[in-house]
Amino acid sequence: MAGPLHLIVNPVAGHGKASEFVNSTVLPILENFSTQYEIHTTTSPGNAGVIGKRLASTQGNGTVQVAIVGGDGTFHEFIEGVNQIEGVRWEVVLFPFGTANALFSSLFPPSGSLDKYQAVIDTLPSAPVQETAHQLSSLFSFLSKSSPVNLPITRTTITSTSEQHHEKIVSHVLLSTSLHASILHDSEALRETHPGVERFKNAAQQNASKLFYATVSLESGANVEQWDPRIDKWVQPFTTTQPSEGEGVVRIEGPFSYFLSTSTVDRLEPTFVISPLTQLGQFNDAQGYVYVTIIRPLRDPLITTTQPEERKAKLSARAFEVVGQAYANGNHVNLTLPLKGDKLKLELENKGEGEPVVEVFRCTSFAWTPSSPSEGEYEGLERGNERLVCADGALHTIPQGGVAMVKLQEKRGDQGFYVYT
Repeated sequence: MAGPLHLIVNPVAGHGKASEFVNSTVLPILENFSTQYEIHTTTSPGNAGVIGKRLASTQGNGTVQVAIVGGDGTFHEFIEGVNQIEGVRWEVVLFPFGTANALFSSLFPPSGSLDKYQAVIDTLPSAPVQETAHQLSSLFSFLSKSSPVNLPITRTTITSTSEQHHEKIVSHVLLSTSLHASILHDSEALRETHPGVERFKNAAQQNASKLFYATVSLESGANVEQWDPRIDKWVQPFTTTQPSEGEGVVRIEGPFSYFLSTSTVDRLEPTFVISPLTQLGQFNDAQGYVYVTIIRPLRDPLITTTQPEERKAKLSARAFEVVGQAYANGNHVNLTLPLKGDKLKLELENKGEGEPVVEVFRCTSFAWTPSSPSEGEYEGLERGNERLVCADGALHTIPQGGVAMVKLQEKRGDQGFYVYT
């Protein structure tokens, strides 16, 4: 038996409205279905993991059902706390009370239908308004006795050349470097002067014209594949060095402007679909993939044919042009470069004949190795901090000469994390 549903509530989530939502909306529904529950309120950062450990120790091996009333950060704390515990299958209900709610928004996009939960909704004393019903989607899935889907966990190890530094990180949403990580880093420095979302826009403008120098090695148990938007298929990598036969490794040389990986989400906020090819829920019996989204500006003739003094403005504009298309249901992955040799054409096309601007790969592990500061830089463009790593919103730094090695955590039978979708 799974026992009661344990609600782990972050009281400061949702602008302080998480507890009120539980009391006024969630508990009446659970009582309507005669569902037993227990409430656990977090009291400090990291406390969700402490609560999870306590639940594992009191309930023993088997299935434990929890509801996370918070955001991606609260769920990350919970996973961090219980990930090493053997013998437990965590079945998770999600409520979107964080800042971005990347995982919830990916599982329940704004355009999604609630029709499959209609039988549950019809049993309620009164039908919730549309916004509230959407927030309750994962709970409706739980109450309808759906089978939760496996949530892959990514493990990152950051080491130095001397191996004196050895840091292990778990994440369930994303692992990024380059522009995305730098925006988060610089936005924190702007928090006091720009407390609202404006600080993220300012940080983006500060970093959009920078290059991040590193080498990436992608690996897979089978073959690393690359998405070709011109034929809408996964194919052998075609924009980078092919692996030697038997190696199973694809090496990608920078510099980069954008680098983000995920195995679980297609979006970072409800309408920002940065990784539209990510598929969660099809791999309950397999490991799944790490989906890697890359932009390397020096593949773009707009940047390479521009005079050095104009490159900064051109790169910034191009970055906003391309990444901005993520708001168009992930259309950035369909943008293609001009054909090589066509020096008069610098505009991007939608599924044209040229290579894709955004390189999308799927693999099972990769290594990000920042380049030495002594290596040459591209004239006219600033160098960003390629040693910054963002894991589920938390920032880490790769030591000089070090590397970040990222891989999917091995699946342990039916143990691990399963989410109601």
